Amino acid sequence: MEMNEIRTLGKKITLFSSSVEHSKLCSVLDKERTTIQARSELILEFENVTLHKASVIFPINVTNGLNFQLTNISVPYTFKNLPFGFVVDLDGLLEPIKDLDITIKPITDTEPQSSLKASFKTGEQYELSGVVAEPIVFYSGQGWSGFLEMSFIEFKVGSRRGYGLIMSGEVYDIPKRPGKLMSLTSCPEHIPLTVQFTDVACQFGEVSGGKGSSLGRLTQLGQENKTFIVPKGIVVSTTAYNQFLTSEILEAVKYLENVTYGNESGDLKNACKRVSSIIEQTSLPKKICHSIIEDLKDLFGDEVSQRKFAVRSSATGEDTSTMSAAGQMDTFLGVQGLEDIFSSVKKCWASQFGHIAVEYKRRNGQVLNSPMAVVIQDMVACEVSGVLFTCDPVTNNPSVITITANYGLGETVVSGSVEPDTFFLRRKDGGKLEVDDIIIGTKHQKIIMKDSGGTVTENVDDQSKNESCLRKEDAERLGKLSLKIENYYKSPRDIEWGILNEKIYILQSGFREGKSIEHALITLQDKIRKAEQNIKYSVIPSLDIKGAFDHLQYHAIRGKFKKLNFSTSTLVTLLGALNDRQVALQANEGPGLWSQKQGCPQGSGSGPMFWNLIADEILAEEFPPDVHRQAFADDFIFHICSGTRECLKILAQQALDIFKTWTDKNQLQISTSKSAYMLIVKFARGPTFKWGTESIKRSSIIKYLGIILYEKLNWAAHIRHQGMKAALTRQRMARIAGATWASSKNIEGYFIPQWKRE
Repeated sequence: MEMNEIRTLGKKITLFSSSVEHSKLCSVLDKERTTIQARSELILEFENVTLHKASVIFPINVTNGLNFQLTNISVPYTFKNLPFGFVVDLDGLLEPIKDLDITIKPITDTEPQSSLKASFKTGEQYELSGVVAEPIVFYSGQGWSGFLEMSFIEFKVGSRRGYGLIMSGEVYDIPKRPGKLMSLTSCPEHIPLTVQFTDVACQFGEVSGGKGSSLGRLTQLGQENKTFIVPKGIVVSTTAYNQFLTSEILEAVKYLENVTYGNESGDLKNACKRVSSIIEQTSLPKKICHSIIEDLKDLFGDEVSQRKFAVRSSATGEDTSTMSAAGQMDTFLGVQGLEDIFSSVKKCWASQFGHIAVEYKRRNGQVLNSPMAVVIQDMVACEVSGVLFTCDPVTNNPSVITITANYGLGETVVSGSVEPDTFFLRRKDGGKLEVDDIIIGTKHQKIIMKDSGGTVTENVDDQSKNESCLRKEDAERLGKLSLKIENYYKSPRDIEWGILNEKIYILQSGFREGKSIEHALITLQDKIRKAEQNIKYSVIPSLDIKGAFDHLQYHAIRGKFKKLNFSTSTLVTLLGALNDRQVALQANEGPGLWSQKQGCPQGSGSGPMFWNLIADEILAEEFPPDVHRQAFADDFIFHICSGTRECLKILAQQALDIFKTWTDKNQLQISTSKSAYMLIVKFARGPTFKWGTESIKRSSIIKYLGIILYEKLNWAAHIRHQGMKAALTRQRMARIAGATWASSKNIEGYFIPQWKRE
């Protein structure tokens, strides 16, 4: 049971959620730019002392602005009714309480409603009395026996009326500590050249890399769970990689590292190609070949030559919370025959020195030549495949599970080459799932395995395009299975899956990382480059929402909250905090109240969460083909491409009209003076676009997430902008400090002319 905090009118309210795995951390904040992130437990242990009994009173709204929090706890053989808490008076002074007595009278034959009395003292004596609503009772499932009651209360403190929450609980049966600690399996000292998924050693990233170790753990879970199958396979270990490296390869890698880090002049792309070429041309040592053959024959017998395999790279640190590297290295599907397997293993090793992978590692501070394993996994000719996200990949909403699916192998879904069917499942109380929405994609193509090895792309017939490729029952099965996998890993997951003859196959599972600014910029850049390659023109509208967080409408937030999977008590509290909300202003005549119906500070813990609830609607909206939209907080940008000027204008205007419908619905306004669009086209005169009756201006540059994007797709504008900022900062510092401050003339002589030359 988790305890979270919200604030309203400057008051803390501690909330409990009955869901352990999916409780939400929420804040409802006034205009103070305060971030609240607090977690604690009411009934657990304080400094190795087990809490026996506790009561806490939290006011939510009190007339005249009085604010207080009252708590007393009892610990066996230590203290009884120990009081702590505070009172904030009308002048804003906070004083700790000195004495506290809380009495709750239960319902009896003569008393149809439970009542509450509390007496507490700071410098002044306060008397509180009120009535207590029927409690919500939580029972522990965490190894101790006890309960927690939470009730809404209506009370008076002197002449002041208010309402709030009271929580009380007891522990009456405490388990003994375990006699000894569980033994932990350690990584073997001797790492073999290959390991099977069923080997314990396979579960260590030092042996099998990110994908390989995950498949080892999934195989163990599948054997215990019996609800899914992990196709058999082996991992060519990091030891095999280290033994494969020759002096020629290491010399080429050293040169690549020097070029990458600027220690030596040279062309980075050519250096990458040179390393990859040497690796692919180097013969695989016989002992590594023999180890691969022995393990594959142990699993598949004499059918090894007829089987088709997926050969995937598995770098150490890949698919973890610190580094994803998804799609940076190569995968080979439908590989048949031992010689092709050996060749694919070398190509996987070479792929970590590809230009894209090297740039990714350089940006993330990763070692270029990291120990790398390779997964060789039996391929299943699945009827339907796809990817499942236990945390929504667009909004990062943990209460929504997203499933994408297409006919055949899942490569079309992973690569994004087709628009797949999309299922949205919402988590409910008690671990239940409910299909919330289904979007039928175009699914114009599918990839299947060839009998002779490899894969082939086929067109999907019209009838199949218009039908869902995945049954609703199978989507629910996948959702329930994903909860078990998520619980096993204790983190959000993206899961590649396939279905054949009613059986679910789990092909791999990786860490589902949150979206970063870098990810948003790279995604936009990739869209522009892809349009160029397909000889299409691009328009990039950037829309500025006036005071987005300040204009968030509470009625819209409440509407979204009702669709979220909150426990009843939390939902009621949050909806109450956003309903009839008032702000107290102190004046000579006394406190004044005014209604607040909108606004959450951007720097708070609640503002971004509330904004995501509203923005989720437009991100989930169906847009025309070739319209890509993305958002980072309240920064919205579109990429729209087409082969002709007229089609480009029509598509872009349709996208803007859809976005305007959403802003009008949520009472949000766009600043046309700050909004702009950038054209990446060959024709001199581009189309014009309107926001309602106002025109949106064309610009050669757009600022997005702190980066200046230039229509010529180079860094000249951004470097010039940063240089001007640096020069302006220097001038201001010199003006403040006068003659006592200055930067080194040697440094100035290098940097200032440098950006001017750019």
